[in-house]
Amino acid sequence: MKKQFFRVKQLADQTFSRAGKTEVLSDDLQAADRRVEFIRLACQNTSKKLSGSLQTQGQDATAREKRLKKNAEYLLGIAMLESGTCEEDCLLRHVISECGKLEMCLANACVDHEARVEASVLATLQQVCDVDVPNIMKYKRNLAKLILDMDSARTRYQTAVKHNSSSSSQGNKVESIRDELEEAETKVEQCRDGLACEMFQLIAKEAELATTVLEYARLQRSY
Repeated sequence: MKKQFFRVKQLADQTFSRAGKTEVLSDDLQAADRRVEFIRLACQNTSKKLSGSLQTQGQDATAREKRLKKNAEYLLGIAMLESGTCEEDCLLRHVISECGKLEMCLANACVDHEARVEASVLATLQQVCDVDVPNIMKYKRNLAKLILDMDSARTRYQTAVKHNSSSSSQGNKVESIRDELEEAETKVEQCRDGLACEMFQLIAKEAELATTVLEYARLQRSY
């Protein structure tokens, strides 16, 4: 109960004052965090708009069929082909039938383009948004909690040392709290190392992400 009291007190102290508060991120990690935030926003905004421009998603035959049936050129092509079923041999029949076939070709080309964009571009950007960034956020939340526990243990240790008497029981209590503090410090360092690893792994992908965006431009030009 007393341990919980110290933890709540520590949280209150950190909320209203910076005294006794350990920074969650070092200067290097703060710089890395800003870079990560830039990458997150770039990937999130781009993938959101890109995803919205696609008819549907999926690489299998069923997904392709759904994508095709939603395509405007496909619907127009079907309508033209159905309109060109006149039994009489006339100019309009030939023109509308040939244009219908052309629209169907355009529809298939569009669907193939969307599938390539999804596989080559969107999947990479969504990997960052759906996996990499959530992992980093999880580490940051855990690190903040561990630092709160560590600061609470440090406060209790300092209080115990201040009121330490010569009795063996009090000395054992101080030793126990010190062990707890050392364990908390170890957990903080391990979590901080894990966070740094995740951050710098994402930052290292920046060149790959830039290439991915360029690939989209190439696909657009080819299409």
